[in-house]
Amino acid sequence: MTHFAIDQIETAINLMRRLEGTEGQKLGPKTRHLADLYGNMIYYKQVSISATELTTDQLLYLGEAGFNITIAGGQQ
Repeated sequence: MTHFAIDQIETAINLMRRLEGTEGQKLGPKTRHLADLYGNMIYYKQVSISATELTTDQLLYLGEAGFNITIAGGQQ
């Protein structure tokens, strides 16, 4: 079962900000999805989270950030 550490989520957020071209501005929609996840992890004091707890969008954006993820239905 795939798990993501909070520092991996943070890394993905920083990369997504660069990819969306929103550094120093408001967050883009993809970055916002990951930032919501990161904020919840901090609030609930989670150091890692299972891929099964993530939304399809969050998994897609983590994949775009370079994580090797297979999504139900065969997408990668």
